[in-house]
Amino acid sequence: MGFWAPTGYAAGMFIVYAAGFASLAQLLVIAFAGVSIYGAYTAVNHGWVRRPAGWSISAVFLVVWIYVSSRGGWFMNTTEVQRAGSWSFPVYFAAMTAALLAFVLALRVVSTPAGRRHLDAGVWLIATLLATLLVSYYGEFGPLDEPPLADSWDLPVVIALALASYVWAVRSGFHTEQLDAALADSEFAVDPAAPTRTPAHRATPVAAVHEQDVHS
Repeated sequence: MGFWAPTGYAAGMFIVYAAGFASLAQLLVIAFAGVSIYGAYTAVNHGWVRRPAGWSISAVFLVVWIYVSSRGGWFMNTTEVQRAGSWSFPVYFAAMTAALLAFVLALRVVSTPAGRRHLDAGVWLIATLLATLLVSYYGEFGPLDEPPLADSWDLPVVIALALASYVWAVRSGFHTEQLDAALADSEFAVDPAAPTRTPAHRATPVAAVHEQDVHS
């Protein structure tokens, strides 16, 4: 898995986390509203979901998401203080999670096997962003006067979250047509007709002897 890739990923996640809870909450409201575009356009355009089902599920989710976001009291709030009369954070977070979970499950039911594969491969990102928002609320950059994760206790939590997210993301990845097309045009392209040779530093003794016999 290497060292620098997960390290850079963890550093990037900490930058997102350090932006502060109020900024992160507003960002995620917009970002998660965008999943309705996936259901109504991307999945439909690729043939993974039938248009009526994709549009209906996405429309219902978007209406629910707007309501949940308005009741949360953080969206479009420049004061970085929750609006009076809004839901408490546990209720708001639970409603966000439930809405996203319902959307993913409903879309998964009506998707083709290929659509379900793509949908499952992106769940890690939704879970990571929700977990980051949760840690942000109870951490040093959150709105609480005495956060449970003060005195830099949030740092190891964010690092652990980032590493778990990185492993999940890597294991969720798979070759897509777009990736194969991009690789075909890059320096990593491999000619299927070309003979495959084992590098000398990776050749087993049997492979090495066989190659010497061929060239002798």
